Amino acid sequence: MSRVSMVTRTIIATKVTALTVNVAEGTTADVELTISGTFAEDEKGNARLLKAVQKLVDNDNTKAVSIKARENVETLYGMTEQEFMEHSSVLPPRVKKTED
Repeated sequence: MSRVSMVTRTIIATKVTALTVNVAEGTTADVELTISGTFAEDEKGNARLLKAVQKLVDNDNTKAVSIKARENVETLYGMTEQEFMEHSSVLPPRVKKTED
């Protein structure tokens, strides 16, 4: 059997446990999410991470209020070249930069 050509990509994502509040019922819950990318472990990075979580979680009843835990997770993804061609978008050719 011949080897199948694969398209692969290693992605570093942030696994987050966020504290949420259900404002209609007055209850709290922990929600686990995985968000693409990494966030600095400082005040600015924490604010960016909370904002990213809020975009995914917040609705009329539920609000994300804080980050309880976070972990960077590195995962290798892949698909066959045929699957890649079927599911990807065609982009314009890259333009080579010339030096003046």
